[in-house]
Amino acid sequence: MWYHKKFDELTTGELFEIYRLRCRVFIVEQQCAYPDIDDIDLTAIHIFRRDNEITAYARVYQDRDAIRIGRVVVQRELRGSGLGKELMARCLTIALSYNKAVKLSAQHYLDRFYRQIGFEATSQVYLEDGIPHQDMVYRGPTVGINETELPKGGNNGKSKKEYD
Repeated sequence: MWYHKKFDELTTGELFEIYRLRCRVFIVEQQCAYPDIDDIDLTAIHIFRRDNEITAYARVYQDRDAIRIGRVVVQRELRGSGLGKELMARCLTIALSYNKAVKLSAQHYLDRFYRQIGFEATSQVYLEDGIPHQDMVYRGPTVGINETELPKGGNNGKSKKEYD
């Protein structure tokens, strides 16, 4: 089931699972010691898929003149399953509702993934915490993003924050 919640709406269990998944991937798997937990978590909208555990996560937040998508992560065993595209489609649904530019700082090895969704590079590759990144902006739907069924209107009778 998919959820989107503000920080103060997350349960302690959800918050623990989010931090555990982010730590597993961004710190342990990528061997990058950096302060993953930051003040942005307090104001972001947290989008995640949870069945028995959280398997995909991202956050959407306002940053000056743009809406940003960050901390995009899919559990290792589920990468390549389409879950990442579905996660990004849900993030974009929320981000585009603000009628501002949608930006992200992408790990460079994911360039093709983000381009297929509709993002375009706006910077040269640079190192962030020792990992090659590039700035990207959303230019519109392309391959894959329109194939994901997004929640419409009233979310089929489910609460605003919970949907399949």
